[in-house]
Amino acid sequence: MSDQENEAEKPLQDTEVEVFVMPKDPDNPDHDEAADKLDEKVTERVKEAIEKNAPGGKSKQLKAVEEEAKKAARDTDPDKIGEVEVTVHGKDGDGDSISHTVTCPTEKPTE
Repeated sequence: MSDQENEAEKPLQDTEVEVFVMPKDPDNPDHDEAADKLDEKVTERVKEAIEKNAPGGKSKQLKAVEEEAKKAARDTDPDKIGEVEVTVHGKDGDGDSISHTVTCPTEKPTE
């Protein structure tokens, strides 16, 4: 196995998660409250996904972060929430700092 392949399998270290949920109407208390609740929920889900996918390495962890952000945007009320943004900061196997951001707009389900 080459050094590059081995590097891809190393998990992120010292990760920090930042979630920003944009209410559709920031002046509406219901929208603001919905955004706060979703922010807490997404933060926990992303942290769990990072930890759960650590054995798969950095790439698997970042893919899981993207999936959680997409899921949160898809499963929320698009009348109250505008978009979900998740940023993960951490260090790769060499100790280099990395930052990965995923922004997902909410959409009304099409049926």
